[in-house]
Amino acid sequence: MDGAPAIDPNLCWVYIGSNDGTVYALDDGVSAIWTFKTNNGMGMPAIGPDGTIYAGTTAPNSSTNDTVYAVSPTGKKKWGFRATDQLDSSAVIGYDGTIYIGGQGSDFIALTQAGNMKWIIGGISNFITINSTPAIGEDGTIYFGADDGYVYAIH
Repeated sequence: MDGAPAIDPNLCWVYIGSNDGTVYALDDGVSAIWTFKTNNGMGMPAIGPDGTIYAGTTAPNSSTNDTVYAVSPTGKKKWGFRATDQLDSSAVIGYDGTIYIGGQGSDFIALTQAGNMKWIIGGISNFITINSTPAIGEDGTIYFGADDGYVYAIH
């Protein structure tokens, strides 16, 4: 997965998810402070209120399910949540700390900060992929696009 980096305003660090299966923490945009390695490509990271970095893996052309990881600001794994399908969107953090992420099987998942499933909406549309990073409106409505050409809203 490709995506924009996440910037931690408190530490002035940049977090980048890479197709090589690594999340990189950079202090000047070049020098790695730490790396967190998985077996699959990483999506764009999101930073939670406590500094935890959340990123989902993607396994293109693979039959394996993907994982959403929570990584501490020091680069240590806090937890991993195995998804029911391949993940294609990057994670986003809600106002209440909920982690939202979409998948290839048209599932949209909400996770708690402890890594438990809060809810899942399955089969939003037949045979579509939710591959856009969700956005959250001021009223808490979650918006995301899918490859069927529609924008969806969940409230």
